Amino acid sequence: MGISVSFGGLILKRTILDDVYSLETKIDALDRLDRHDGAALLISESLGIPERTLERWREREKDLRRRWHQRQKEHLTQLKLDVQVKMMRQAQKILAQMDDETLANAPLNQLTTALNAL
Repeated sequence: MGISVSFGGLILKRTILDDVYSLETKIDALDRLDRHDGAALLISESLGIPERTLERWREREKDLRRRWHQRQKEHLTQLKLDVQVKMMRQAQKILAQMDDETLANAPLNQLTTALNAL
């Protein structure tokens, strides 16, 4: 049982099983198929995923891997932003503790250590 949707003259078919398995599961299964020279029956039995489902994923492998890489890229971008936010918060804490007199009286090694902490 599936759903057909027309999109710009192209008919896209989705089955109910498309939403049962996560993208991570699909990529893991595709990786296993690659490692075992496409032995769909072996992978089907080891993962408990119907062989036909694995074959459908293999047919859509390029799109599934593109989506996986895009998700990984977005995740890494978010991690970088999180690190930058943490660094800025740390810099604000350091700067909040410094006033002109503190800076004027601080030895150079302490100033450079504070800057390196950022």
